[in-house]
Amino acid sequence: MEAHDYAAAMQKEMIQEIESAKPELMVFVNVHISWLRGTGSVMTIFNWFDRYAENFYNIVGVIEIFPSGQTIYHWDQQAAGYTPTSGRWVAVYKRKH
Repeated sequence: MEAHDYAAAMQKEMIQEIESAKPELMVFVNVHISWLRGTGSVMTIFNWFDRYAENFYNIVGVIEIFPSGQTIYHWDQQAAGYTPTSGRWVAVYKRKH
């Protein structure tokens, strides 16, 4: 997520690789330190992911990470349509068939 001349091209390349591979599972990490997103970061990958995941994947897991250190897991039906209350979470997506 560093702001540099190749950021947009690198994100587009990653998008193409994911779309070509059509992975059975994808994991999205919504933890700031994981992405190191900054004010100058290109946001293409995030905008693409929301649409792509909605069209081709179902959420099968949501893992919430709370500042206290508590971690709560939601799987399958519990994860479907669940909105995390923590600012840090991980989502597991399974490809629709």
